[in-house]
Amino acid sequence: MMARSWSVYGWIVLFCMALVVSACGKKEEDPLEALNAQVDLLLEALQAQHSSKALAVLHPEFKAQERLGQDWARQTMTAMFLRYSNIGVRAMQREARMFPGAREAAEVKARILLTGAEGVLPSDGNYVEVDSEWRQDGGEWKLFRLRWK
Repeated sequence: MMARSWSVYGWIVLFCMALVVSACGKKEEDPLEALNAQVDLLLEALQAQHSSKALAVLHPEFKAQERLGQDWARQTMTAMFLRYSNIGVRAMQREARMFPGAREAAEVKARILLTGAEGVLPSDGNYVEVDSEWRQDGGEWKLFRLRWK
């Protein structure tokens, strides 16, 4: 009976040591990697026409073109997704960079190809130059400002 209890305690001690070693071995997540993952999440949500997932990526103080907020984003996505079943959103070029001296603010510049909205977009798609500002909110990157040309 005594050998068995030592065996159980031995496994518990080894398990705890493994947890401590793995926790020490974790490196801090690269903020640009986390930012790019959020941008990918937003693009995937738009491509799949999941407006709730796309809206979840928006910062509470989100603004597009300096005057349009989350209500505009929700209404626009709802209207476009209901009217056009095969909208495509692809980032053809993308560059992300942290703002100098700030780990909680960054910008992403991208060239986006939009396709699928018959009568609204050319059949071969339309490129849009997009500048976006992202901010950390509760430990996650959120889209704060969006401008396009």
